[in-house]
Amino acid sequence: MFTQLSQIDSNGLEIGTPEKPYRIKFANNDALYLVLSFASHKSIVNKLLHDNRILVAAPQMLGFKHYRKSGSKFWTYQAGVYFGIAIPADKVFVSHEKGYSYPKVAINGETISLNVTGMGGGDGWADWVHGWNHAASDLPLRIVNKILAVAMPPEQVVLPFAFDGFRFDEGDAKQWQDLAIRHSLTLAPDMTVKVNSRWRIPYSTDNIAILEKQGAGYGGKHWLSKAGFIIKNSQLDYLETAKLNAVPLPDPNDFRVSRLPVAI
Repeated sequence: MFTQLSQIDSNGLEIGTPEKPYRIKFANNDALYLVLSFASHKSIVNKLLHDNRILVAAPQMLGFKHYRKSGSKFWTYQAGVYFGIAIPADKVFVSHEKGYSYPKVAINGETISLNVTGMGGGDGWADWVHGWNHAASDLPLRIVNKILAVAMPPEQVVLPFAFDGFRFDEGDAKQWQDLAIRHSLTLAPDMTVKVNSRWRIPYSTDNIAILEKQGAGYGGKHWLSKAGFIIKNSQLDYLETAKLNAVPLPDPNDFRVSRLPVAI
């Protein structure tokens, strides 16, 4: 069962029971302000940067949570890009399924989950949909095209909340470049590489080595150096290796777009 967003008032959508209250609350019922995110090396990124329905695009670190067999969790990261769009309320249908911080909405026939703030208390559980709301990263192109087909053009959008850009500082930028270059830097025999300072190369004062051939162990993700020792891909300093080989570093500013009426 779904309810159109335009039909939901300031009290939100109640989908629980008197015994177990559950409500989805919306700060805005004029539109859903949605963030689509993708790894920066994906081909869809260039397409979206030039799509006039995108309100704003910005580089961002994408974090992914994983679980070990023991149940403990760990995170991995990718260089990514955020894309902000607005979907009119009459095109958004809110699911009555309990998502517990991941409520579902249907847009132009495609159902997606949102990642929002959720909390429980004396009044039961509440999901809060406000400001920018994130969909899962790397949605399939088919779903993205369906969503974009009903997105509002920038000239029709007036954000109902303060927005000065997605937070991204100098530390983020360096980490973003380091992760992004791993997808554009091709290791090859006779290449000069820099090993991360956390590791020490024998008989080297600057941790620089020359690759000879790719090894077969470690899932194929290591090299033999001309000096005869093993270098794992995970031990490389990719930024410094790129500089040693005159490989241009990806610029996070190349992934910034704003079609909003005010600059960010």
